[in-house]
Amino acid sequence: MLQSGKRLQRVALLCLISIVINLLGSFITAKTGVPLYLDSVGTVFAAAVSGTLPGIAVGITTNILKVFFDNDLTSIYYGAINVMLALCASLCEHRGCFKKISGAFLMVGLFALIGGGLGGILTWFLFGFATEGISADFASAIALKTHWDPFISEISADLLLDIFDKGVTVAIVFAVIWFLPKAFVEKFRYDGWQQKPITEDLRQAMSKGGVRKISLRLKIMLYITVASILLSVVAVTIGFVLFRRSTIEDHKMLGESVATL
Repeated sequence: MLQSGKRLQRVALLCLISIVINLLGSFITAKTGVPLYLDSVGTVFAAAVSGTLPGIAVGITTNILKVFFDNDLTSIYYGAINVMLALCASLCEHRGCFKKISGAFLMVGLFALIGGGLGGILTWFLFGFATEGISADFASAIALKTHWDPFISEISADLLLDIFDKGVTVAIVFAVIWFLPKAFVEKFRYDGWQQKPITEDLRQAMSKGGVRKISLRLKIMLYITVASILLSVVAVTIGFVLFRRSTIEDHKMLGESVATL
């Protein structure tokens, strides 16, 4: 029991550090004008080292805190994206992607599809063709150069920029995990309900042995992950409705002001 309590404390500390890393990355890119986000380095790191649930906690908390620290109300809408990034990073870790270069390239592609692809679609759904933000100028340049549809230009810009962003993210996390001792990393592992983490050798043995039963722990983690994604979707939907109402009211007030001139 004492060991479980210490493990939870270590996981909580790792989550706190990961959140700070996310916020610091976002702050640095905002101040320097570098066309990157770097606000998911901590999310990927927490999910890869500690597991799915800590990664989700770091991702959602980061989005909430950015509302206050960056005065960025739109960041809360992207909570579902960070949840999916955390889930994907955790799955990639279980598949050994953080142990080989080919796995690193695979993760860059997957993370870019989530952050740039789904994130770009969400941006379009919320705001239409971007007129501000990191990808706005790039999307406009693509549209002018290629005469593509604005939606295609927006998604293309978001995807290309996110490939670079997630490339840097994966490189940082990959390097840190590569150099950290395995015994040290295991101290921060949290696989749910305080059970002893499954070692890589045991995981492979179970896979070869044809074990098909889904453990209670895996079921619970699956339920919590699905619930987290659903909550994020609900939050995004509510945020969109409120944002839409606010925008309509602003336009009404502007129209009335112009009419009275």
